[in-house]
Amino acid sequence: MINRSARAPAPPRVRHWLHAGGRAVVLAAALLATPAHGNSLSRDAIIRPIQQRMPRIRHCYRAALARHKTLPDGRMTVRFTIARGGLVTIVRTTRDDLGDATLARCVRRVLLGMRYYPAPPGRNTIYFPFVFRKR
Repeated sequence: MINRSARAPAPPRVRHWLHAGGRAVVLAAALLATPAHGNSLSRDAIIRPIQQRMPRIRHCYRAALARHKTLPDGRMTVRFTIARGGLVTIVRTTRDDLGDATLARCVRRVLLGMRYYPAPPGRNTIYFPFVFRKR
């Protein structure tokens, strides 16, 4: 039985990095989901759809840099839920060091609606940090 009143365990440490390239660098670290949600996806299965959307996430960051020349480097962690059919239905920002709400909204919009094939059984919750750096 799952104790829902207990705090969720801390996400695991960074295990793998993706690099989007270009002048504005977006690094993404794949983390495993919290055990309470019964994650059944491998690290590679988690990364693949995100890697396909990295150019769009990089576009979000470049647009933020164009709006704010002094935007700091930083980390944004998102939590997303993969529903039973493999569709990402819920995306939330859990950490945002950059402080740009428009950037956070853009990243969430890019991730919302991602589809995982084959669909994992049950619901899976993933914590995924993106590290944004100017070059």
